[in-house]
Amino acid sequence: MRVFRKFFGFLMAVGIIIYLVFAPNIIRQGILQGRVSHWEHEKESFSGIIDMWHVVGFKAHTGSVSSWLIKQTKKLEEKHFGVYINVSAMTLDEYEARIERGEEADVYSFPSGLMYSDGFLPLDGIADEGRLSHVRDGFLKSGMYEGKLYAIPYMYSGYCLMQNTELMQKAGAQTDASAESINKVAESMAQNEKITPISGDYIYSCRYGINVQVEQLGNFRYGSTCMTLCDFREVGDAERRIKNGKGFTVTAYATDDPYTDLVQYAAVREDVETEKLEYVYEILDALLTPEAQGELAELNAYGVTGFDDVKKTMETYSSVAYDAFSVYSTPEIPNCFMYKRHRDALREDAMAALSGDGDARKRFDERMREICRGK
Repeated sequence: MRVFRKFFGFLMAVGIIIYLVFAPNIIRQGILQGRVSHWEHEKESFSGIIDMWHVVGFKAHTGSVSSWLIKQTKKLEEKHFGVYINVSAMTLDEYEARIERGEEADVYSFPSGLMYSDGFLPLDGIADEGRLSHVRDGFLKSGMYEGKLYAIPYMYSGYCLMQNTELMQKAGAQTDASAESINKVAESMAQNEKITPISGDYIYSCRYGINVQVEQLGNFRYGSTCMTLCDFREVGDAERRIKNGKGFTVTAYATDDPYTDLVQYAAVREDVETEKLEYVYEILDALLTPEAQGELAELNAYGVTGFDDVKKTMETYSSVAYDAFSVYSTPEIPNCFMYKRHRDALREDAMAALSGDGDARKRFDERMREICRGK
């Protein structure tokens, strides 16, 4: 036992001697590495917060676009020491309240028709550098005004026909997703005062060729109309209500019109600080990478870059988004700034046209042609 203690003490002494000899060098190397690492971090030309406002004009079928944005920008924070990107999601009302208070962001994520190009930085420079070459034809045009690019689209969704299965069965009605069939069935249903045939988005309904009275979209949600022309998110909400033991059974059909105004854009404040610019441009780049665009399938939203990447994730899409894919692969998109100018008038003309006003229909069609041509 005494021999073991002496041997153990000997080992402890040797260990202490080795530590005293080599530890200073190890510690010194760690300190030097820390200084080098710190020195490398300090190379950033900017440190601080970049504010990004995400204005929610429409929602994806599933999931959260703001969470997707945070995920993409978080990668840049990890890449750039001391640079923080604050993504703030807000409703249209919250956005307007902030603007009234004089607040502003560095980068804006916004739906078509929300803003004018005034106050945005032209982005032709990064387009000329080839950083937007992978965005599909037609998309960039929707973010241009008077020949300059002010907003970059990065995702979009679409419209569909959704039916209350039980009400359609009670009415003894069947229809496909064509405007002709919808009009025929709706006119027949209208003979029964107890049945309200259709509700939905007024502008899209008029654009699609509906020529009967269309009720507010909310009426379908509460089970008082048989059909609705709505965006994909409505289908997702209906499916979630059913899953939670609420709501009613629905059937959704892809429409055959490639038009959609459900497009989300990114733009940069015109007077953003020069030292922030390259980091802001990297945010725009991050939204358009193949990885980020592919992840939009998890939201049942479509990306704006090459569809080769999207096809790899087709199995992720819901049935209606999957069925509508062929139609929306080459969408017809209004110019986002001209849509802002004409949206209220479009809605008024659409409501009048759906009530049978032929002159309003002509005005609507002309405005629609103008905003889809762009400026």
